[in-house]
Amino acid sequence: LGSLLDSTVLLFFLPVMFFLSPLVTTFILMICAVIVAWLVFTLPIYRRKGKWLEALQSEHGSFLYQTLAGIRTVKALTLEPRQRHRFDALTHKVAKSRIEHDLIGAVVATVVRPLEMAAISGGLAVAVYICMTTEDPTLTAALFAFLLLSQRVIQPLIQIAMSLNQWDDARIAIEALGELVNRPEEEGRSREGP
Repeated sequence: LGSLLDSTVLLFFLPVMFFLSPLVTTFILMICAVIVAWLVFTLPIYRRKGKWLEALQSEHGSFLYQTLAGIRTVKALTLEPRQRHRFDALTHKVAKSRIEHDLIGAVVATVVRPLEMAAISGGLAVAVYICMTTEDPTLTAALFAFLLLSQRVIQPLIQIAMSLNQWDDARIAIEALGELVNRPEEEGRSREGP
């Protein structure tokens, strides 16, 4: 929600930036488009890893609950070593999946951060080059105004793009909750009291 509120300033700042320097504004927006394209490209991979992690965590949790709920049976049949081994195997799968999921998130951030800095620094470099090659003295003042505005434009665009992953995580959680709530009733259970 904060990103959407911050992005409302784009409606004012982008036309002003295009007025000050269409070339530099286009350069910055192209880098932002590359960032969005990268995030959209990596979103299916991130989603697949997130769903797999959620499924493994559910299996791990249900195994733990079933073992604890039937602890008397486990003890009576001396199944502790087998159950402990299965629990350790599930814990290993969850940990490995968590590492893979976090690795994808780190790769995404590793590509986005330099592009974000390139948008700021590259925009500055192009603007300085234009000021140095042109004899117009008003461009120097426009450069400073442009630098102030570009910071306010880039951050909301990056936040909106990065929120795609957060929205996807929320969607996965809602799907898991919906699957849990919408399960059919078990057979043999009546709605009547004793």
